[in-house]
Amino acid sequence: MNEYDLRVAKALKAARAKVRISQETLAMRMGITKPTVASKERGTSSVSLAELIKWCVCCGVPAKRYTDACIHPGLLEYLDDDISAE
Repeated sequence: MNEYDLRVAKALKAARAKVRISQETLAMRMGITKPTVASKERGTSSVSLAELIKWCVCCGVPAKRYTDACIHPGLLEYLDDDISAE
């Protein structure tokens, strides 16, 4: 796994955790299986840009914020911050 795979995995997990939904709930919303969600959050399955956007939409979080965190690693630590001012 390269550093970008790891960043994407962390961003996916953070998006789901932000809205406090289970892997099972997210899997149902996305039309995938719970093991697939877990695999993507571990970084053991690749994630396309379309999947990343759909993940964010299904979690109800801003895709731009989470994709930016994948590109700029320093932003990962700020994903839990309140974004109401954005």
